Amino acid sequence: MDDDADAVDVWCEGHQVLDSTPWQPDDPVVRFAAAFERRLYGKEAVQHHESFDFERLHRLSVEHDADFYRTFIDFAGIRLYDDTGAPVTDANVPITNREATLQLETACRGTRIGTGANQNDNESSSPVHSHTRTTVGTMPITGLRWLPNIRVNYAENILRNPQASIVFRSEPGSGIPRRELSYRQLYAWVARVAEALEQQLHLSCGEHVVGFLPNIPETIIAMLAVTSLGGIWASCSPDFGEDAAVDRFGQLQPRLLITADAVVFKGKRHDCLKKAQKIASRLGTEKRNENNEENAVTGIPVWIVPYGCPRDALVEHLDAPNWQCFPSASPEPAVDEALPAIPFRRIRFDRDPVVTMFSSGTTGRPKCMAQGAGILLTQEKEQLLHYAMGPEHTLFFYTTCGWMMWNWSVAALARGCRLILYDGAAVWSSLEHPASVEAGAPENTQSTPRDTDPSLSTGYAPQDALWRIVAEEQVTHFGCGAKFLQIQEQLGVHPARWSLGRLQAVLVTGSPSTVANFRYVWARVGRHVRYWSMSGGTDINGCFALGLQRRAVYAGELQSCALGLGVQVFDAHGHPVENQDGELVCTNACPSMPLFFWNDTTDASMYRSAYFRTFGETVWHHGDYARVVVREPGHERSLIIRGRSDATLKPGGVRLGSADFYTVLERMPEVSDSLVAGQRWHDDVRIILFVKLAHEAPLGPLEDSELRSRIVNRLRQSLSPRHVPHTVIVVPGIPYTRNMKKMEVAVKRILDDEPLDNTHACMDPELLETYRELKRKYLARG
Repeated sequence: MDDDADAVDVWCEGHQVLDSTPWQPDDPVVRFAAAFERRLYGKEAVQHHESFDFERLHRLSVEHDADFYRTFIDFAGIRLYDDTGAPVTDANVPITNREATLQLETACRGTRIGTGANQNDNESSSPVHSHTRTTVGTMPITGLRWLPNIRVNYAENILRNPQASIVFRSEPGSGIPRRELSYRQLYAWVARVAEALEQQLHLSCGEHVVGFLPNIPETIIAMLAVTSLGGIWASCSPDFGEDAAVDRFGQLQPRLLITADAVVFKGKRHDCLKKAQKIASRLGTEKRNENNEENAVTGIPVWIVPYGCPRDALVEHLDAPNWQCFPSASPEPAVDEALPAIPFRRIRFDRDPVVTMFSSGTTGRPKCMAQGAGILLTQEKEQLLHYAMGPEHTLFFYTTCGWMMWNWSVAALARGCRLILYDGAAVWSSLEHPASVEAGAPENTQSTPRDTDPSLSTGYAPQDALWRIVAEEQVTHFGCGAKFLQIQEQLGVHPARWSLGRLQAVLVTGSPSTVANFRYVWARVGRHVRYWSMSGGTDINGCFALGLQRRAVYAGELQSCALGLGVQVFDAHGHPVENQDGELVCTNACPSMPLFFWNDTTDASMYRSAYFRTFGETVWHHGDYARVVVREPGHERSLIIRGRSDATLKPGGVRLGSADFYTVLERMPEVSDSLVAGQRWHDDVRIILFVKLAHEAPLGPLEDSELRSRIVNRLRQSLSPRHVPHTVIVVPGIPYTRNMKKMEVAVKRILDDEPLDNTHACMDPELLETYRELKRKYLARG
């Protein structure tokens, strides 16, 4: 370990973590590039793996995005149909309804910027080899439709690879056994649930079914059964409170609620049925008598998944009207037996939703984003072309079904991957407040004391339970939030003590990865493991920037921009910039951008305001403060995320990203967590730093002058004098959303005396009240 630590000290000063490796002819992205160029240019100018240039491929994928997606549809084997039901075997159909009048390779031109590319005369004379980067499109993104007159079924595509399988693991010591579902078992169970939905509910295309479920196989089965019938799936995890669930589901008029009877968290069983009963009742419809007078309110039907107790023990709950058990698993069909039929109702690709995703709702009612089958193109593109995932790989992403990474993980089944599901706590520790450690904690959960923890007898501490699963299941791709890695480092967990030889990459998202996160994985997980930072969002159910199979990894950076997306950073004037901070934007359309927002106005004002208010309708403004890094002109582009734009600090008019503060503070053992926010102050902004200390200390202004000096000096020396906070406030914990994002905007609103309409998004709403009280006592605005 000492050698590893020495190596870490080198690359943390800006050098690459892991060298690139040579591209191989069988790498999916290399094979795809050849197919793509054949479509564009015939047999000439096809890239060979020895000279494969990802940046050229990325530029072509943006300039010729229609042909890019046509090629990918064929390359990945995505199943599409025309209006007659005939398979679309050649993707030479209009990808978007703008292409009939305007060629996409010229539509995306507009203002150009030089990148100082190789000015070799032979290259500059050919558009194939041109290194000039296009930027702002001339056609609006809003209103654009992908694949008009094409039909698709999401579940059919997810289930198209017979090599896929699912393994479920629960908390150690929970008594809930490991389960494994083969492809044939999965398919048969989806068919049985789809049949029940059709017979009992007569579920129609465009109707919602909602899940209040943990990350178990039944959740995936329910989602696939619903979408196989053309229905729409939406879910949130049981850690959501009743009001938070109703805030989301209540906007959708669902036909059915599917819930687990209970969840297990930190060694304790938590009942879900009482909460589900209240949710179902509030989602119910009014029944009126013959005089149109209110007669009664009937809750929507509820299906119960037996998870915390045997199916027979649920009989007492099934006496309630409209309540029944989730259909049980079908016997696995014999190898020589045909799989049961699934209807696979095909919906319109360009306008029919598949899933509804929810915004965090930190400052108001959650937005309900209707997303279509375009999520197939985005997620499979990322998994196949960027990560080269296939049947030989096993994916384990620690997530709840209320986070978009659950949807992203499900897509791996289409690639034939083995998918590991886990329900329960990731970390059992008294180091942190539960709300600041992990997603998935049921309300009012208390940690199980270590001396009563049943898993201690198995020879490993619960703090590294996930790494043991990675080892036992021979996981090749492990995904988690950046916060999880920070807590693992603070707890002193050494994952490498498990056999992690099969692990190829750690996929990290949820919040900006710090240099310390990279250092931890490199030193304590394995030098052979690639760190793939990912950034995108629920809005597109995918990534704007992410890892790349063979490219060098640099600490604190995302290796590449997503293929097919015109990812840029704009300055305040709307001009693209490199090697300086600005606004993350996308200058062309993405097939998984929301079709619409539910309950929006007729002119889609909510949708337009969310993404197109800043730079107009030709540029998607994502709301991240970022930097495109180009080390040498014309060479590889990587990305750094500084934090959310609406949470950036602006003292004296200079923008500072919050992620930079956290990178510095995470290296201080005295500070277990922190949050920085700006407060309006006499026509300027002052920086307020909130810290949760590793030791007991009075709440309020930090009284330890020596520690305060160390914090201030570290920020001044590592960043700049502008990063020195006006005040350092000790707090009992840091507020996080249920998707493990620091609630910087909510805290800023508290500091500025602005209303905070929706506190349900916070894992610990009472913590926000503590911040209000601390603001009133110590941070009153002058």
